[in-house]
Amino acid sequence: IVGIITKVTMAFSMIYAAKVLGPEDYGTYGVILLWIQYIGLVKPGFVSQVTREIAVIQSNGKKFFKQQNVAISGELIFTIIPFLILIFSSLFYEDLTIRNSIIILAIVIIITRINEIWSSINLVKKKFNEVAKGRFIAGIIGPLIILLFIKNLGVYALVMYSGVAALSSFIFYSIY
Repeated sequence: IVGIITKVTMAFSMIYAAKVLGPEDYGTYGVILLWIQYIGLVKPGFVSQVTREIAVIQSNGKKFFKQQNVAISGELIFTIIPFLILIFSSLFYEDLTIRNSIIILAIVIIITRINEIWSSINLVKKKFNEVAKGRFIAGIIGPLIILLFIKNLGVYALVMYSGVAALSSFIFYSIY
């Protein structure tokens, strides 16, 4: 249900954003979307893989901390690499909106990946309700950021919404 709500609210938010931004600015966001897809390729999924394996490890009565720590370390390394690629790539753009958006995206990548790790840790701890609530919070906060700030921040609102949503989810996970 959380996934459906998120997708529906995001669809309406993006339609609204496209209308507010117009073709030129939404086209600028298209360039940023390409970078999001490129950076998505540098995501090995170590934590997701270990999360599935931990159930098997636990059923055998063994400790899983070593595997979890190795996965988290690998995931963090593959978070720093895209961050550096984005920062370096931003230097090649003359358009300040694109340059600044890519720098913001680099920060958003770190926030979202750390949130994904924290979410996976909560799944391992069998805090399924908390993970669902955290994802619901992120699913509501993201579109809200777009709706509230698209007129003032323009493309930047579209670039930062997922980071703000992930940060709110991370704060929720940290509290509970």
